[in-house]
Amino acid sequence: MMEKILFTRPDGGVTVVTPAQGVSIETVLARSIPPDATDVTVVDSAVLPSDRTYRNAWRQSGATVNVDMPLARDIHAERIAVAQAAEIAHLKVEERKERLRDNTAQADSHAATVTALEALDLNVLATQITNAPNPTALSAIWPVDVPR
Repeated sequence: MMEKILFTRPDGGVTVVTPAQGVSIETVLARSIPPDATDVTVVDSAVLPSDRTYRNAWRQSGATVNVDMPLARDIHAERIAVAQAAEIAHLKVEERKERLRDNTAQADSHAATVTALEALDLNVLATQITNAPNPTALSAIWPVDVPR
């Protein structure tokens, strides 16, 4: 059994503290827990979600850690938006380079991909994200043309 310390921060997020090898849980509790921590609990590491994708959406209830799905959905939507914007920016640079090389076919291909990415039906994605019942289903939602 690997013991860890859980606590809730003032912002509502969960912090997980893993004692260093040879350091007792009691020592860590006495020295490493901030005074504004709440719901300080010693747990077995097995109670923690194995998927850390939505770690910033973890919420603690006693010795249990759950994923706050509305927050996880916001995190996921933001990740898609950032990835989409990054890919559009990258492809626009690549398009310009190809035009400067007089490689019109490749430049046009990049421009077409940019157009497709900009035309992504965000309403369909929003509906899918809203209807995702759990983190696994949520993670499966990703536009095909947007790199992860």
